Amino acid sequence: MVRNMNRDLLENLRHHTDLLHSHLDGHKILKVLVNNKLTTEEYITSLQALYPPQKALEINLVSALSLYFPSYQYTLRYPLIEKDLIQLNEQPADNPILELNISNPSMALGILYVLEGSKLGGRYILRCLSDKHLPTAFFQSAIHDQASGWKGFTELTTIKNIDEEQVVSAAKVAFECFIHSLQSMSRNRTQGMNYA
Repeated sequence: MVRNMNRDLLENLRHHTDLLHSHLDGHKILKVLVNNKLTTEEYITSLQALYPPQKALEINLVSALSLYFPSYQYTLRYPLIEKDLIQLNEQPADNPILELNISNPSMALGILYVLEGSKLGGRYILRCLSDKHLPTAFFQSAIHDQASGWKGFTELTTIKNIDEEQVVSAAKVAFECFIHSLQSMSRNRTQGMNYA
């Protein structure tokens, strides 16, 4: 029974976030990461766009995890974007941190779904970057992760008193944070450098 509940929640998450996930993966600023002709400037733009939502979601999530899932191990990855950008002689965008009110374990689970799931995509991106001679600490962290990871996340989906609607709603918010950042970066590039 627990196994079915786990599968049902995961299927529900995939179904209700599929369009947002496709929109995110298909955005120009991310699609270039798997392009053979990726330039250093495009890579910097991608990292700059990923940085604000990654930082905001992780900072908010870590506080929630300490309350609701204290044994869950989550390693912050946004400092690795900072590291990669600094190696590229760029400073990360200093945006104000979005305050999310993650007020229950269901919401924390929804955010975790997106962040843990992004590591799966990060592994694919890392393979595409393997011959580019670019700093890839952020994407490497998807492989060298010693934290609870996707398996740990799926184990959390079996706990009792999880509100599926709140899990899905929080996951949508997380996807929208990334999409909004990519769209903002794309607009800025269009205005300033005719990027998008």
